[in-house]
Amino acid sequence: MSAASFLVVNARLIDPGSGLDRPGALWVRDGVIAALGEVPAVAAAAPARVIDARGRALLPGLVDLGFGLPADAADARAHLAAAARGGVTAVVSPDPMRVAARGLPRIHAPPAGVAWLRPHDPAFGAGVVAAGAYATRLGLAGLPEAAEVAAVQRVIAAVRTGREPHHLARLSTAAALAQVRQARAEGLPLSCDIGINHLHLTELDIGFYDAHCHLRPPLRTQRDRMALAQGLADGTIAALVSDHTVLGPDDKLAPFAETVPGAAGAGLLFSLAYKWARDSGLPLSRALACVTSGPAALAGLAGGRLAVGAPADLCLADLDDDWLAPPAAPGAGIAATPFAGMMQPGRVCATWVGGHPAWETSF
Repeated sequence: MSAASFLVVNARLIDPGSGLDRPGALWVRDGVIAALGEVPAVAAAAPARVIDARGRALLPGLVDLGFGLPADAADARAHLAAAARGGVTAVVSPDPMRVAARGLPRIHAPPAGVAWLRPHDPAFGAGVVAAGAYATRLGLAGLPEAAEVAAVQRVIAAVRTGREPHHLARLSTAAALAQVRQARAEGLPLSCDIGINHLHLTELDIGFYDAHCHLRPPLRTQRDRMALAQGLADGTIAALVSDHTVLGPDDKLAPFAETVPGAAGAGLLFSLAYKWARDSGLPLSRALACVTSGPAALAGLAGGRLAVGAPADLCLADLDDDWLAPPAAPGAGIAATPFAGMMQPGRVCATWVGGHPAWETSF
């Protein structure tokens, strides 16, 4: 058998698309899921590699709708390899490129026929933190929520007129989310996503001018964060993304307002999605749809599901094992994240893309 053929036994199979969550086995043959559930006799007899999952979770590979890529192909491979360590098997990037490397997450452009936008009205200025009392206390220029709300209002008006699908990337405010919820209730073809940073952090995490928390859009209030979490839980928000930003070694080595906005998110998507899923109390098979079946459907991809005939884009994770995100250091670049040095729940043990290993650790 080829390297893209193997059998996983004693796994906890989780498929958010179908609601599946039960023990079982999964057979990969020539890069495609050939069977799942009970071990088929032909798979048991075949001389394929057998992987004992020992009760770990086997789920579809994650689909990241917000992943920035560097222009250099060699650098892009390093960023994609980091994404694979977080269970990602496909990324959507506004600047897709060809990277010839088997076993790395696949790169896709935003789907044709869908306007893919980041809502921001520049008329409201270029603040570096959320406008309000905390911005005043820090002495930093604030960006009001109206910058996002006004942009979303215009998008909804355009969708209502033309009925063409639009996707709003990286919402950050409760007010804008309420507009999206109402538009979707009217049946308008509108979807949205949020980033891992805005799901877990608020403006208070900036602390003493932590440049890793200089993001675009800026971190907002606890009220906004809680509204985003609720929107993810009720399905108003279709996808959770890493919002991985390509940063140079010196991009965070300046006074807060002069640093480059953004944060690295490669390698963190599964753990931070799992943390939210666990905290939300939702069934895991439902909660993880925001990083698997949901974004795959939005992007028109064949992955994001455990089903016979689907590509063997898979993530094997130990839900009981925590791991330490590498500590931040000057010139961290790909590791420049607000979560540096923090314990994260759920360790990805292996990631396969088309049945080929993109990341494997001892398990």
